Amino acid sequence: MSQDIKQIWIVVFTIIGLTLAPYSFVHASDFNAMGDVGCKSAAVSNLHNLAGKPISFFGIGDYSYKCSSSTIKPLWIEINSKKLAAGNHECEKGEDSLKFATMGGTGCSKGYFAVTRGGDTGVIGLNPYTSYKKGSSQYNYVVSKTNEYKNNTNINWIVYIFHPLMFPVGCSQSHCHGVDKAGFNSVYDPIIRGSGKGFVLQAHTHLTALGTPKGIPAAICGGGGEDGTKLGSLNGYSYGTNQLGYCKLHFEKGKAIASLIGTNNQIIHEHTWNRN
Repeated sequence: MSQDIKQIWIVVFTIIGLTLAPYSFVHASDFNAMGDVGCKSAAVSNLHNLAGKPISFFGIGDYSYKCSSSTIKPLWIEINSKKLAAGNHECEKGEDSLKFATMGGTGCSKGYFAVTRGGDTGVIGLNPYTSYKKGSSQYNYVVSKTNEYKNNTNINWIVYIFHPLMFPVGCSQSHCHGVDKAGFNSVYDPIIRGSGKGFVLQAHTHLTALGTPKGIPAAICGGGGEDGTKLGSLNGYSYGTNQLGYCKLHFEKGKAIASLIGTNNQIIHEHTWNRN
């Protein structure tokens, strides 16, 4: 067979493959996420499991606590395509030995960002630990990016990432948090709802919860490695656990899927949101 004929057949089979492939594989976004990490054994396992993954990673705050940078920074360096949102341990308690601003964050004074993933998912990271009220630079930026993604017919979902909880799950013991940034929530909840494409990704409480509290698709992915929280009532979520691990998120037209990946690198639970 001549080289020209081989090339023709390669093109033909490529076209057929793309035509028959499910939409989710052609137009979809996948990324990993977790918050509340630290340097305990579970954190080390999660970081090892995330190392070298071919998809993006989004941090949801509270990375190093009082850990030695020499202990955890080599692990973080191995994670590809990182964007890190600000947490209270970085921006209020000054526990930032990882120096997250150099690892894909934008620091505590700014700390907000917007990117797209997979060509069809907008991701907006917010920082409740700097100025966020109406008229602030952050507010204007978030409104602008929300409108941009909302009006882009290629964008199916807008994922809003921030550390403190807009939609808390019931819990007890240490590291159990409710709404501790009510002013922030009152400003950005209407923006998220008004987008018509919103998905909320939070941490802060050291467990995982997946569901649709108060009508908004949401995930708490705070099982990065710091423990000490007991699950209580679900408060509108469909699933919750204090088993530690990271979240793998998949977004496509009309559907989002979150998988909780445990420290043994196996799926603990998978949750699907369907949206018309």
